[in-house]
Amino acid sequence: MDTVMTQQGPENTPWYRQKWPYLVMLPPFAAVVAGIATVMIANSGSDSLVVDNFQKVGLVANRVTEADRSATELGISASVAVDHESGNITVRLEAKDLPDTLSISLHHPTRSDMDRSTTLSRDATGLYRGNIGSLDTHRWYLQLVAGDGSWRLTDTLAADQRLLSFAPAGNNEEK
Repeated sequence: MDTVMTQQGPENTPWYRQKWPYLVMLPPFAAVVAGIATVMIANSGSDSLVVDNFQKVGLVANRVTEADRSATELGISASVAVDHESGNITVRLEAKDLPDTLSISLHHPTRSDMDRSTTLSRDATGLYRGNIGSLDTHRWYLQLVAGDGSWRLTDTLAADQRLLSFAPAGNNEEK
């Protein structure tokens, strides 16, 4: 009886012991993992870049400007001095009836986690003072609001700007 010896070569080994099936399966597997990671990243953050008061009517977004119009009608204006290092803010308000407190908000253009706001109190000299913390060197959107929310002034603070003159929204659109 002749015994035939079979040789175990690459063509006779099971598929799971060869390298090529894994090389063929690697790209689709990587695509599935990347797709899952993309969905997780997309759902982890919120779209919080819009800080102004807007309402969507149909397909058009309209800016709600009652508080801005109120500031224009009352003739309110302000000058704001900002110390970027210490975060001290001083506001000189020009209005008929001065509120006891003001609220100031600084909004980062792209990162809502860097937004700041504080309440400014009027001192004996008639100036409003407060501290918002040190500011990084980039542009900020500022909103100055009466303590009761009846009016609002808005403008933009540049990275190196230390003094800002607020005017009612209708008066500073040409900037």
